[in-house]
Amino acid sequence: LITGIVFEDFNSNGIQDFNDTNGNGILDPDEFVERGVPGFRIYVDINENGILDNDDIEPNTFTNTDGEYAIVGLLPGTYTLRLIPNPDNFTSTTLTDLTITVDEFENSNLEIDFGQSPIIPPPGLANISGIAFIDENGDGLADAGEPQLPDAVIYIDANDNGERDDGERFALTNQFGLYDIPNVSPGTFVIRQEPFPGFTDSTTPEPVIITLIEGDNADFVNFANDPTGLPKAVLPVVSIGGIVFNDINGDGLLDPGENGIPGTTVFLDRNDNSILDNEERTAITDSLGVYDFDGLPPGTYTVLQIPPPGLFQTTQDPTLTLFAGDDANFVNFGNSANPPVIPPQPPIPPIGTGSISGITFEDLNGNGFLDAGEPGIGGVVIYFDQNNNSVRDADEIFVATDANGNYGFSNLADASYTVRQDLNPDQAAIFTQTVPGPNEPVFISTFGGANVPGVNIGNIRL
Repeated sequence: LITGIVFEDFNSNGIQDFNDTNGNGILDPDEFVERGVPGFRIYVDINENGILDNDDIEPNTFTNTDGEYAIVGLLPGTYTLRLIPNPDNFTSTTLTDLTITVDEFENSNLEIDFGQSPIIPPPGLANISGIAFIDENGDGLADAGEPQLPDAVIYIDANDNGERDDGERFALTNQFGLYDIPNVSPGTFVIRQEPFPGFTDSTTPEPVIITLIEGDNADFVNFANDPTGLPKAVLPVVSIGGIVFNDINGDGLLDPGENGIPGTTVFLDRNDNSILDNEERTAITDSLGVYDFDGLPPGTYTVLQIPPPGLFQTTQDPTLTLFAGDDANFVNFGNSANPPVIPPQPPIPPIGTGSISGITFEDLNGNGFLDAGEPGIGGVVIYFDQNNNSVRDADEIFVATDANGNYGFSNLADASYTVRQDLNPDQAAIFTQTVPGPNEPVFISTFGGANVPGVNIGNIRL
């Protein structure tokens, strides 16, 4: 019998540490311990070729939700035990292959653990994840009781040719059917599942097209595999439409008496390059200037027009995020014979002498204070939420905490600032904020060139 755990080795020392608050040398129920990681595959490499060859020949298993595993039934002998790494999300802090000897005496039961240090993505990257499952009722939804599909290949089809090519990023679903493609640069992506043996049809949109901005966590990209051959359920769709019109007064609004412009090309800019490319969907306005896109899968769309010759666009280029059943029939494009007037730009605010600094820390006891021995959390984004909308927008100033959880803003103008943290998906799965309160900001003023230290943000493990 071989048992053990795969654990998150936050300090990369190869040991599953715990916070021995009472100093008794024993892990008590209320003490923090580096948690186990589910979904890692461990196997006995019978033929010593470094590859898991056959489930029936080479004993193997996945770690459970607590990160624990067990391999039973080995006869006495010498074996190579291997862990299949997950280099996109973790760095191994212990050996991933070990030579073990099993006998009928003291080595009949072995305990072998594996350490994995989580990779914290740099600020600005995005994440794609989801589940592959067997859609037994063909409704396109992951219903309770429907089995997951392990070992399915999910990939980013960078050239949209319907095949996984060399260099295209992919992930393999674990025993729970879950997959994760982390650290993705912002952009628009075509996501596909490779055909799985025994399944020829999908009841979810294929491919899935998503647009990601900095810090997005697209955790809804699921793939349903239909074994039934039954008629497919009607998939949820959205539509986009509007009018291309002659904006006589150039105000960007469709006013009474302003007529539609026929024959104008409107397109969905799937790769956000502001150019109509091959295979991007188009619509031509009718005699009244009306256009329409029907039957679109839910998602994010950038809608552009090719302005009629001799006219200038007076409206903004919209980007829309639509959910099942949405009908965005209001996306109008105005065009005028006069070029738009560019408003004067606001002055650049002067650089001041104020500063704000602090620590993002792990609030082990949840009391909202930075106590002795509570560690800082590295790689957390701290930003000024200028519009206080609880979202880090593209134009908002931010920094990332260092390895000890420290951050700082300097040369600040005299002003009031709303300070927030922005946990990435991996951090948000581990922590929740305790101070200044869940999802709450800190309000700080730097009038008179004030230097404000100690603006600390605490987080406790879920």
